[in-house]
Amino acid sequence: MHNSDICARYGCLLKSYIVNSGPHRNILKKQVSVNDTIQKVAEDVKKQPKPLRNKFAQDELKKVLKTFPSKFQICLSPRVECKGLRSEKCKVMSSKKMPLWLVFDNSDSNGEPYLAIFKAGDDLRQDLMTLQLLRIMDHFWHQSGLDLRMIPYGCCATGHDLGMIEVVKNSDTTANIQVTYGGKNLGAWKDTPIDQFLKDRNKDADYLKAVHNFVHTCAGYCVATYVLGIGDRHADNIMITNNGHLFHIDFGHFLGNFKSKFGYKRERAPFVFTPEMAYVMGNRDTTFGFPDSLMRKKEPRIGLPEFENMCCQAYNILRQHGNLLMNLFILVTPACMPELLDKDDVTYLKDMLDGQLTDEGADKKFRGEIKKSLGTVSRRFDNWIHNMKHG
Repeated sequence: MHNSDICARYGCLLKSYIVNSGPHRNILKKQVSVNDTIQKVAEDVKKQPKPLRNKFAQDELKKVLKTFPSKFQICLSPRVECKGLRSEKCKVMSSKKMPLWLVFDNSDSNGEPYLAIFKAGDDLRQDLMTLQLLRIMDHFWHQSGLDLRMIPYGCCATGHDLGMIEVVKNSDTTANIQVTYGGKNLGAWKDTPIDQFLKDRNKDADYLKAVHNFVHTCAGYCVATYVLGIGDRHADNIMITNNGHLFHIDFGHFLGNFKSKFGYKRERAPFVFTPEMAYVMGNRDTTFGFPDSLMRKKEPRIGLPEFENMCCQAYNILRQHGNLLMNLFILVTPACMPELLDKDDVTYLKDMLDGQLTDEGADKKFRGEIKKSLGTVSRRFDNWIHNMKHG
């Protein structure tokens, strides 16, 4: 709606929807009211000195609670009904745009609080589109009998440079994992932190299940971020759940728009696969004293060869749907997102899918990319710098 070239057309569509939406109009009205109220707090927070931001946000959210409807939904999930905010548990996050960490009170007395991040000043349309594409890719993989256990989180753009992101509970960034299990100074250089994190949260046979989740999701995100050209991949943008699901966050750069600093190309590998990730897939004993035959019936051993096979299979499946993926990107060009303005921007995606290769040639190509990523020392150096600055 902020785009003057198309706002009249979409304004008519929006009006038609609202006029004909029936009872849903009242639900939307409550959502808009809550969204606008939180937006005002999020914008006012940015005017405060850093030491006072958290208290200011909590105090302001507590004040505006009385203006909230008794029950309401938020844009991320119509399945969850909220009745307010736990203002004392809300906070201002440390990233550049100072988003709000919000804890919504569940109207179901037996339900858990709903966690969300409210961003004012970030164009979430690109994140939203990337997450939708991840779901489409996951659908293609499932159709071909490949389950990579992906868990794309919720994201909704509610206005110009405005929106909410779902918080995935029971998860942590690889940056925090490196610092906690390897130390601030050396964590980024050690191979063991992720493996220790999984062992700390999963005992006995549950650890093996967590390793399986890790290998499958790591394969899915390596392939997806490679094809989409996701940039700005550092240790704070990659997370792992307690039960081993790896996932990426913050998709502000895609289609090969990788960051540089002082002429130094920060990302020299096309996706993130580091020695600490490979260490989890190492050929170590993971049966914990159980009979090997019993463990194989539940969860077969899994390691680096299986990871490589899954990556190559997932890559070739996406190549079969290359034209559809490219057309989906081209359809979005009228939205004028900074990194997707015309058809030429989709050239990166076309190059990554490399439709001229045979499946065998693509298999060989991706194995080479895995080897390249594993040997890219600059990735660990970048993580080390990031941990020293933010850890």
